[in-house]
Amino acid sequence: MLEEFKVWFSKYLIDHYRRELMLGDVNNLLDSVLEDNDLMAEVYKKFVNFRGFVQFLIWYFNDLNCVFAVGKVIHKLKDNSPRFTRSGTISCFDKPIILYPGHFEGMWYIEGWMFASWTDCLKEVILPNTIKSIGEYAFRNCSSLEKITIPDSVTTIKSYAFYLCSKLDNVVLPSGLKSIEEYLFDGCNELKNIEIPNSVTSIGAHAFSRCNSLTNITIPDSVTNINYGLFWGCSSLVSVKLSKNIKNIGNATFSGCSSLTSIKIPEGVTLINTYAFSGCTSLSSVEIPNSVDCINPDAFNACTSLEKIDLPNNLKFIENNAFENCTGLRTVKIPNSVMKIDDWAFNGCNLAEIYYDGTQSQWVGINGWIMLRKCGVKRVICTDGVFTPDTKYYKILGTVVKI
Repeated sequence: MLEEFKVWFSKYLIDHYRRELMLGDVNNLLDSVLEDNDLMAEVYKKFVNFRGFVQFLIWYFNDLNCVFAVGKVIHKLKDNSPRFTRSGTISCFDKPIILYPGHFEGMWYIEGWMFASWTDCLKEVILPNTIKSIGEYAFRNCSSLEKITIPDSVTTIKSYAFYLCSKLDNVVLPSGLKSIEEYLFDGCNELKNIEIPNSVTSIGAHAFSRCNSLTNITIPDSVTNINYGLFWGCSSLVSVKLSKNIKNIGNATFSGCSSLTSIKIPEGVTLINTYAFSGCTSLSSVEIPNSVDCINPDAFNACTSLEKIDLPNNLKFIENNAFENCTGLRTVKIPNSVMKIDDWAFNGCNLAEIYYDGTQSQWVGINGWIMLRKCGVKRVICTDGVFTPDTKYYKILGTVVKI
């Protein structure tokens, strides 16, 4: 069928575009072909999606220029055009190529999905300073892409633009970039370092998740919002400096960062969310500011290297499994500001003792007795004595009395 189409296509070109063929003008020929509604109607019958036709053109002409002529037309097409769908894989050259600014002549943005799934085609991309934005999924799954040069003219890079670019190890973000959108570098396994410019104010969910070679990163103070899963699964991440203007640590922000050894949470953060640091098995030092008033379920689950922790003076709630399976944890300091400790907050820990900055009566009042018995804590040192799992209490008219 493909050979038959090739014969038909060749005859069509001779009948309709003899002049361009004789001049060997590939760019003009392809511009005309892609805007020929009669031809594209036949193409749409033959190919399930436009990318299949692009692959056919590359094979037919065996010419790098045709790729970019196609690209120039694609970025002009309306989103509701029936001439292509956003799917497919292109595998077009014997070895990965480098794209230079000249290849993008006349273009001011990179269309979403334009180079998506060019799995073995691109080695390096150098964008010209005419480019203003990069669309969603633009370089998705370009598994041979090692480096991209993004000019400062770019102010917008849409979500998933470099998703699963597994060999990408060198990126300099433009100085005018406003936000880092969700899943932007998710799965970029070779990305070792990246500098976030001061122009960025927000970072989307999972923007750097599964960047397994990333070792350190600084989030500038211009950032006021970071979303869930930001560094999820970054197994080589050793150090992070957080913006002093963020207000919470999102769900699973550092989950699975097994090389992270210490973290200083900035003053102003009020909430440490679910699974925020779960599975950070090398984490041995945590500084939690007094602004934090709640530690959500599983926030520090399985932080097995954590041996001691001083909880902040204004903390009100320690929720279920907050420190579950922190098997190295031996001592905890809890302030008398805490209103409730959930039953299984320290489940699976080998806590020798808790220092509680309140009385034994207060300890029972915040559910401490039940938590103590369920989680196997050996003793609690209160301001008026030592409380153990064997200590028995009952309440009469709201007053806790020791038996």
